[in-house]
Amino acid sequence: MKIGQNSELPVASTPAAQSLTEVASKAKQPSTLTQAAQANKSESKSESKTSGVQVSISKQAQALDRAQEAADSDIDMAKVEAVRSQIQQGTYQVNPEAIADKLLANAQEMLQRTKN
Repeated sequence: MKIGQNSELPVASTPAAQSLTEVASKAKQPSTLTQAAQANKSESKSESKTSGVQVSISKQAQALDRAQEAADSDIDMAKVEAVRSQIQQGTYQVNPEAIADKLLANAQEMLQRTKN
């Protein structure tokens, strides 16, 4: 719902508006860019050619999406849950020395990259 929109007003019921609403609701679900693009392609085939806009995702964006999926699989969910519970209980301890060391290491790495 948009801010200031009266919830009692009817929602647009054109095929294009319905498909955009379906794509938007699917995009809110945990899905990848390529899945959203495939859903958009299948819906655009079912509609007439006069409605909607053709959207394509670049190879670079698809590669970034695959890299993000790979990075997501590297997450240790047990550790995430342990830290989450410590934060909720108020027992999580921040290590400022470790943070400072990582910040300095990252800064040095960035400087090395800009020199090369």
